[in-house]
Amino acid sequence: MYRQTDEALCEYEVDCMWNPLLTQCNRQCAELGNTDCLSGSMCKWDMSNQVCMRKCIYKYHNETNCNADITCDWSNLNGTCRDSCSFHTTGGNSTTCNADSMCYWNTTSNSCLDECVARFPMPADSAACWADPQCMFDGNERQCKKTCELLTAQYDCDAVSTMCAWYQSKCVLGCENMASNMADCRMLERCMWDSDQNKCRRNCTLEGDQARCSNDAMCRYDTDLSACEVRCVNFYTYNLCATDGRCEWGTSSHDGCDAQCQFRYSGQQDCDADPTCFWDGTVCTKACDKYSTETACTVGNEQCEWDVTNCRRTCRYAYDSNENGCTADENCDWNRNGRTCSTKCSTVLEQGRCSADEMCQWKINTCEQRCSFRFNTSVTCNSDPQCTWATGTSSCRNYCGGYALMPNATTLSTMDLCNADQFCEWTGTQCIATCTILHADRVSCSNDTTCMWYASGPECRKTCTQLTSTTTCKAEPMCQWSENRANCNKICKYRYTSQQTCDTDSECMWSSDYFVCQPSCATYGDQPNCEADDMCVYDNNMCIRRCLKLPTANCTQYSRCELQADIARGKDASGQYQMMCGTKCGILYALAPATACDASAQCMYDTNSALCVKSCARYSAEEYPTQSATALQSMCLDIDVCTLDGADPVCRQSCKFRYSEPRSCNADSWCYWDDSRKYCTKACSTVSNRDECITLATCEWAQVSSDCRLRCEDRYLGVINAGACDASGDCQWDYTTSMCRKECKSYETFYTNETDARVYCQADALCEWKASNSIGLRCKNSCEVLYDTETECRTDKDCMWDPERVMCTLTCVEIDKSATCASTVNCRWKPTATEPCTKRCSFREYTN
Repeated sequence: MYRQTDEALCEYEVDCMWNPLLTQCNRQCAELGNTDCLSGSMCKWDMSNQVCMRKCIYKYHNETNCNADITCDWSNLNGTCRDSCSFHTTGGNSTTCNADSMCYWNTTSNSCLDECVARFPMPADSAACWADPQCMFDGNERQCKKTCELLTAQYDCDAVSTMCAWYQSKCVLGCENMASNMADCRMLERCMWDSDQNKCRRNCTLEGDQARCSNDAMCRYDTDLSACEVRCVNFYTYNLCATDGRCEWGTSSHDGCDAQCQFRYSGQQDCDADPTCFWDGTVCTKACDKYSTETACTVGNEQCEWDVTNCRRTCRYAYDSNENGCTADENCDWNRNGRTCSTKCSTVLEQGRCSADEMCQWKINTCEQRCSFRFNTSVTCNSDPQCTWATGTSSCRNYCGGYALMPNATTLSTMDLCNADQFCEWTGTQCIATCTILHADRVSCSNDTTCMWYASGPECRKTCTQLTSTTTCKAEPMCQWSENRANCNKICKYRYTSQQTCDTDSECMWSSDYFVCQPSCATYGDQPNCEADDMCVYDNNMCIRRCLKLPTANCTQYSRCELQADIARGKDASGQYQMMCGTKCGILYALAPATACDASAQCMYDTNSALCVKSCARYSAEEYPTQSATALQSMCLDIDVCTLDGADPVCRQSCKFRYSEPRSCNADSWCYWDDSRKYCTKACSTVSNRDECITLATCEWAQVSSDCRLRCEDRYLGVINAGACDASGDCQWDYTTSMCRKECKSYETFYTNETDARVYCQADALCEWKASNSIGLRCKNSCEVLYDTETECRTDKDCMWDPERVMCTLTCVEIDKSATCASTVNCRWKPTATEPCTKRCSFREYTN
C-alpha cells in the first residue's frame, strides 16, 4: 500500500490493485490467504478452489466483461457487476449466500439462488415474475419479491405486509392478493370482503392488538374474551350472524345482521330514537314487534304481549302515565284508580293475565272489564244486571247474585266467580255480598255478628270467627290463628279492652305499660320471638311472662317469682311500700356479677353464701304482713349483712357492707370507721340494747346509764396527750402502751350488778377486784400496774411482792379464784376457810 499512491500506477503493478473504498493501493486478492482474504473488503474466498478472488463489483465495470465471467452477473437494477449467486453454491455456503442481498439459500436444493428482484429487476418483468413459482410481483413497490411461503420468520413476513400475512405460524399470501371479488374472498376462511374499499382483506380475528382492532371500522374488541371480533353488521348470512351471541338477524333497520339493542345503545335517548328498540327502564331491548312467535314474545319479556298474530308492547309500558296516548290506543284503557294504562280486557286471552289486571275479571272463558271501571254513576251501573251501585263506597261493583244469572252458568262456575270477587263470598249455596259492601259505617257493621269494623280501612270486614282456614285468617290483620284451639279469633288488642277481661284469657295478657291487651308469652314458639317482647322471658324451654309484668294476684304461679316490697319506688304518702311481683334475686342475677346484684334496690350480694339475696330493706311489714315487729327485727339481725337503724328500727344493710372507706362511712351518722380494724362498723351511739352493743368490737354497754358507748381505746385512738383521756371520767392513760384505756373504777359505775362489775373488772388485764374495799373502790388498778419495785410494792397493804415472777401482785386474801391463787407462788388455796386464798407460811415472815 506504500509502493504506489496513484490508481493507474497501482493497477500497473501485477501483484497490486486499487481499493476505491479506502483510496489506497492494496495487494491483489490472489496473493492473500484465507484469513486476510475474508478481512479484505474487495475480496472473496473460493471455498471449492481454496483461493482468494477479487469481488465482481471491483473486477468489471461494463456488462459485457461482467457477464463473460461465470462467477459474475450484471445487475440491471443498479448497473453494476455483482457476484453470481451460483458462486456461493460451490465457492461459498449459506452464510455467504444470505449475506448477499441479491441471493438467498434454497434449503430444498441446498444451493444459492438469485433473489427474485435480481432475476426480474424491472417492472416490465412483472408477468415473468409471477410466472416464477418462487416469485411474486409487489404492485405497491413495483418490485419482484420472494413468495410469502418462502419467508420462514414472522419479522420477514411482517416486512412485506402489503403482500403477506402471518397466519397459523406461517407466512401466507395476503387476502388482498388472493381474491379480487367478493365471492372468491368469502370462500377464504381467513379473509372477508370490505364493501367500502371494494377489496378482500384479512379477517378481524387476525388483527394483532386492541389498538389496531379498535381503529378498524369493520372490527370490535371484546374485552371479556380479549379478542378482536367482526362487527355484527359485517356478517352477511344468518348462520354467521348466529355465531356471535351479541348479534341478531333481521331486527334492525337495515334488515341484516346487527348488534342486539342492549349492545347497540347504552343510553335511553339513542335507544328510543331507533324504532327497532325501546328502553325498558334499565337497558335497551328489542322492540316487541320484532318477535315473530308467541313464546319469544312473552317468555321473559314482561313488557311485551301476544295479540293473536303479532307481538306488541303492553299498554302499561307503552304509555306509562300518558293518559292521552293511552285512551287514543284502541287496545288500551286508562285506569283512573292507579293512574296507569292497562291492556283492554277484551283483548286479553289468558285467564292468568286477565286476573292479574285489577281492571279485568275472567268470566267463563272471556276477559271483561270489572263493573267498578265500567261505570262511574249509579244510573249506568244499575242498568247492567251484572253490576250494582255500592252507596257506602259510591262506586259500581259486581252484583254478587248476578254470577248465577249468567248464560251457561253452573254451580261450579258461579262459585269460582264468586270466590274470585273480593266483594263477594260463597256460602255453599249462593253468592252474597261481603261485610264491606253490606255495611258502610261502624254501627251497622258492629251490629252484624258476622262482621267486624276495621278502623284502619276504615271498612267493615268478615269477623275473625267466620274465617275457617289458616291462610284467610293470617291474611286478616285483625285476626290470629290459634293452633291449640284450631280456630280463628281476633288478636288480643281487638278482643279485649280491659285488664280484667284480658287476663282471663290464656292467649292474652294485659300490658300495663301500653294499656293494651296483647298476645300472652305462651303463644311465642321460639326463644328469639319470646325475648323480643319485653314482657316475656325464656325459661326452661318455655316462654313465660316476666315476674315484673305479672299482676300481684298471679305472682306465685311461677316458682321464679315472689311478692316483693317495691323498695326502688320508695314509700307512698301513707308511709307504706307498694307490693309488686318480682323475680327472686338468686334467679335474676344468677349469671350476673356481684356489682349488678348490689346495684338493685331489691337485692344485695351476700359474700358469705356467694349468692344474690333479697335486700335488708325488704324485711318489712309490707313483705311480711303476718310477722310482728319483734319477729321482723329478729329476722333482720339473723342476716349477717343486715342491722337495725333508727328509733323505730328499720332493717338496712350494716355499715360494714354499706361502706368500704372512711369518708363515706363517717358521713353516715349511723356508722363509725374502725381505724384499728379498717372497716366500717355501727356507731355505738345508735345502739339501744345491751346484746347488740357487746357484739360490736368498738363499743361497750353502760349498764347504769343504759347506753352504748365507744370504748376508751377507740374514743381516743391516735391521741398522744394523756390529759384528754384522763379528763373523760371513765378512762385513764396507760403510760406503758401510750394509749387510752378504761379506768378500773368505772366498771362499778357502768354496772349496777356487783357480779357483772367484778367479772368485767377481772377480765381487764390492767385491773383487779379488791372485795374488801368499799363500794366504788373495789375495782382498782392492779398492783403490777401500780408498782415496779419491791420497795414500792411493800408500801401498799393490798399488794405483795412475788419473788419468782419479780412483780407486784394482789395479796392472797384478795384473790377469790382458785386458779389465780394457785398460780401465785406466795399463796395457797383452802376452799373450807373463810378466806380461801392465804399466804403460804414460808412467806409470812415468821421469826419463831
